[in-house]
Parts: sequence; C-alpha cells; structure tokens
Amino acid sequence: MPPQQQYPVIPARFLPAYQAIQHLQHDERYLAAFIFGSLARGEATEHSDFDVKVIVDEDNDCTNVNHPIIGDVKLDITFHSFAQAKAQLEREMKERERVPMLAESLIVFDKTGELATLQEQARQVRPKPVPPEEYQFMQFMFYHGNNKVERNLKNDPITALLVMHVGLNDFLHWHYRLQQRWWVSSKRLLRDLRTWDEPLAHLLEQFVVTSELHEKFALWSAIIDHILEPLGGRQLIAENNCHCEVCERDLSYLLTAE
Repeated sequence: MPPQQQYPVIPARFLPAYQAIQHLQHDERYLAAFIFGSLARGEATEHSDFDVKVIVDEDNDCTNVNHPIIGDVKLDITFHSFAQAKAQLEREMKERERVPMLAESLIVFDKTGELATLQEQARQVRPKPVPPEEYQFMQFMFYHGNNKVERNLKNDPITALLVMHVGLNDFLHWHYRLQQRWWVSSKRLLRDLRTWDEPLAHLLEQFVVTSELHEKFALWSAIIDHILEPLGGRQLIAENNCHCEVCERDLSYLLTAE
C-alpha cells in the first residue's frame, strides 16, 4: 500500500465519520477515498457536513448522493470507479470554472496511488480566461441586465429590485471569469472576494443590506462599472455589434437599404 499523506488534525466532531471511511480500505471493493469541501479546506464549523467520495472497483451507474448520519455528522457520500473519477476530472479540467474537486481534497486512503496521481493533475489546472471574442456578448448581457432594471425603476420598483437580486450572481460570475478566479459557492463569495477584491466586496456588502430602491440601484451601477473596468467600461448598445466579415456585410446592407 502506498504511504499515506500527512493530514491536518480532523476536528473531533468528524472523527467517527472519518474513521468509518478509513475502515473501508480493509475490503477489496474499496480502492480509495477522499474528502472535499469545507473540511478538506480546513474551514469546517459545527454546522458543516462531511463531503466524501469513495472509489470502488467497478462503475456505478447510480448518480445519487447518499446522506448517512455518523455520530451527529451528516455525510454526503458517493461511490464511483476510477474511470468515473477520471471522467469527472476531465470535465472539470475542460470547463475550468470551479477548482477541480480533487485539487482541494484530502485523501483518506489510496491503495494504488492512482488517486494521488489524479490529484496532482487537478492541481495543475488554472481558471479559463475569457477570450476576446466573448467581450461583445458580455457587454450585451450587462446592458440587458441593467436595462431590465432601469425600465422598471419608476413603474414597477418591486420587479426592479427582484431583477437586481437575481441578476447580480450572473454579473459576479462574469467578474470571476474576467479576473481568472475560481468560481465559488454563494456562502463563500464574500469571504473570497475580501481576499482579492476588497472594493467589490464592500460594494456587495452595502448592496445586500440596502433596501431603498434608488440607493440600491446606485450600488448596482457601481458594481457594474467596477466589473467592466477591464473592458474600458460600459459599451453603448449602438456600438455593441459584431465586427466579423459576415456580420459587417449584412449590417451594412441592412443600413443602406433604409
């Protein structure tokens, strides 16, 4: 059996679950196991779950997550083969939106060493940049999202507020892509932003706690301006056209036919 990694101390609350996973290695069916999520990152609290994947010796067609309770800890556990684990990593490496699950994981046991090899591959992956050909679409999405708010500010303020709340997550997602940062879950978003974009984190905090419509819209506008700064700011919608040869030819024909 390959030597095991040295791990940080597992909090006492999680030890019974951890030991139960360790015990699986004594059965030939179970080849490896790794913990991911807050416990693996050293961020677990008394409310955290125990997220774990177990590698077995055959493919498992079931995609459901199981939730047994060990002690007072809820596990989120799945059982998949090495081939399935590799396929998942390949998808994550292709998408490059979130940090691959294995990259931040703690290996509980690894009988063949194959899991450690996959983990090293996962740790080499970096976030995918936004290609320049997507800038036009990105500018349009910000215009469109903001326009839905602006046209409802006076006559339907509740809708304007709702659109801001629903649309903000998409804007933040674009920001992470532009800055080539790993996208994180909503519960980690503010904490993560404080580590690398404090001005935006502050705007976001103020946006969340502000209820007055026009004050909230001012913060919304400031957030948009901050995110689009790397692209030179907002683009006028009349300028938001594609400059490829086909589009320019067709637009030129359209406008000369007026």
